[in-house]
Amino acid sequence: MIITLAGHVDHGKTSLVHALTGINTDRLEEEKKRGLTIDLGFAYLGDGSLGFVDVPGHQKFIHNMVAGVAAKQHGLMVIAADDGPMPQSKEHLDILNLIGVSSGTIALTKSDKVDKERLKECELEIMDLVRGSPFESASIYRTSIEDPDSFKPLLHHLKAQTQEAAEQNIDQVFRIAIDRVFAVSGAGTVVTGTIHGGSIETESTLFHYPTNQEVKVRGIRAQDQKVAKAIAGDRCSINITGLSAEQITRGEWLSSIPLPSLTNLSVEVSALTDFPRNIKHWSPVHVYHATSHSTGRIALLESNSLKPGEAQLADIVLDKPLASFHADKLILRDQSLDLTLGGARVLCGEQKNVYRRRSAKHIEEIKANSVDTYDQAVINLLKNDSVDIDKIAQNWMISKDAVVETLEKEGAKISGSSAIDQARWQGHLDASFKAVTSKNNGLRENELPTSVPKDYRQALLNELVQQGEIEHNGGVYRSSQSSVQIPNELQNIWKVLETKLAVKQAPSSGDIAKELKKNQTAIEKQMRALVKLGQLVEIANHRFYLPQILEQIRKDIVELAERGPFSVADFREFTGISRNVAIEVLEHFDHKGVTRRQENTRILIQR
Repeated sequence: MIITLAGHVDHGKTSLVHALTGINTDRLEEEKKRGLTIDLGFAYLGDGSLGFVDVPGHQKFIHNMVAGVAAKQHGLMVIAADDGPMPQSKEHLDILNLIGVSSGTIALTKSDKVDKERLKECELEIMDLVRGSPFESASIYRTSIEDPDSFKPLLHHLKAQTQEAAEQNIDQVFRIAIDRVFAVSGAGTVVTGTIHGGSIETESTLFHYPTNQEVKVRGIRAQDQKVAKAIAGDRCSINITGLSAEQITRGEWLSSIPLPSLTNLSVEVSALTDFPRNIKHWSPVHVYHATSHSTGRIALLESNSLKPGEAQLADIVLDKPLASFHADKLILRDQSLDLTLGGARVLCGEQKNVYRRRSAKHIEEIKANSVDTYDQAVINLLKNDSVDIDKIAQNWMISKDAVVETLEKEGAKISGSSAIDQARWQGHLDASFKAVTSKNNGLRENELPTSVPKDYRQALLNELVQQGEIEHNGGVYRSSQSSVQIPNELQNIWKVLETKLAVKQAPSSGDIAKELKKNQTAIEKQMRALVKLGQLVEIANHRFYLPQILEQIRKDIVELAERGPFSVADFREFTGISRNVAIEVLEHFDHKGVTRRQENTRILIQR
């Protein structure tokens, strides 16, 4: 279990860790010279059962303290008996509460410096300080560096807490917030940090944020013990290849999937009760997330100001992107006062602002995500509008398959990466049918009314075709009851083309014109008129096909693709189409989203 220390400067945090572990966490020369913790320090018991994160107590280094509480399993508040609670005691306690530390212990250090009456008085002051916080019922242990035995009850208590440590997010994607990076001779690059979700094993491939560069895991140490696997909540050092130590800095991440760079976070922001003023709309703030830091502004969504002790929905518009997910905790500090003003719980995020501020749609989406489980969020979003499968999978750190499974249980209609409920689907189906049947010569997909969402148009039309309600020829959809009237001036050329193009290797318009001894431009003009009527499909420059022949070729592609990725040569051999024409045909189906090119082969995307 990882224990994060907190407390005012010079209250004995580093000395306490040394007494418990025998390790001095002040590793920097300046720290040793000044007797002041500036950066994060780390120490472990010999058996690896407990790890300690020592953080700076001085207000000047609050950004380093916030980075340290990323390891938020258990908090250890350190308060010196001769001083009692001090300003940074209060701010550190607030930060621990805001970041989500749910269990804690209090160490009353320097207890030999005061008499018994002062000790009792100090304990009462501490009780006042922690009242109403998760530390309200925390045990208080008196310690003194002059009495080594005084640390034994505290250590025994902390060891007992490992049995009650909160269950970690091991089912999420793996991600670790980097707080240190260095090079080790003979090993290479080593990063350290706390695992925020998932698990990791040696030989795993990870992604570096923000570059998305792939790295390979060579070795892992968790709680300073060599291991083959580490899980959420562990404090780790990870030996990697693929990036040098100079290419990585604190505040970055390693993860099992590429992480998004978000500049717009939708949150529930909570103001501290003792913050000295109302928080105004568009206030500039410092934003701390795990070991990362950015500046930005708070865009309040429900009013123009936020009173101390209150909460409301807001957007945080960042100057520098952060890699954040649902339920991540943020610490917000006022830029002008240099004080912690409150915290925020991330509900969802965007790579850029895509909403008009305070729009009903935006606020409803945020509220839909303000739940504890992704499946409830999916249900909420279905009720409101549509579900973006990719977005909710990214926001909740879950697989797309899990989102799809929930959608299918709810009877939603899925098209690509989007889904809507049955009622909306039926409404769009009715609108599409009405639009198609209202025109004698039919219409194309892009001619459907704007009320029908683009993401669903193809799927809606396909269903109507499958039901036999409409027909599809050459990109044109028309009523099954209607027949195409070919104008007299096109009757002769159509009779010729019906025969000439009834083959899988359709001749070019130039070849047809040459055979008919006609002008190619004039022939192509007539052929494009037949395209508009849905009788022909122009797949490439000077190349036209009958829709039914293209449908035969599409079935060939599906059959061929079932064997695996296929090349142009495979397609030629399977269909008997020459290379040049084969390339044109395959590029047509690429464009239609039936196939996708992967280097020198193609795979099936849509049947």
